[in-house]
Amino acid sequence: MSPEHSLSRLCRRHDVPYEDAEHLLPLVTRAVGATDQRVRRSMLNVVESTLRRLAEERRHRQNLDAHLDRQYLLAIATVLHRWDPRENPPGEPRDEPPPATA
Repeated sequence: MSPEHSLSRLCRRHDVPYEDAEHLLPLVTRAVGATDQRVRRSMLNVVESTLRRLAEERRHRQNLDAHLDRQYLLAIATVLHRWDPRENPPGEPRDEPPPATA
């Protein structure tokens, strides 16, 4: 199995995009090429623990982004809460009613 395929499989297992883990490819390459089983397992353990940490950081970033999105929406809502969507948006000129015909 190629090092790229091994890393890709590990990334899928830990739900980490391959691009985020590509810097680990040299270590995976050395692990795949290692003749000593203990050395191979040790190197792959380092890769797996790094991927677990990357996955946790990714989840944390996603949670933070979701929290910030909610805060932005709340901030915007406080500015727009008096705006009736049937009216012109605040700051735009109002439409003049059509002239009355007799």
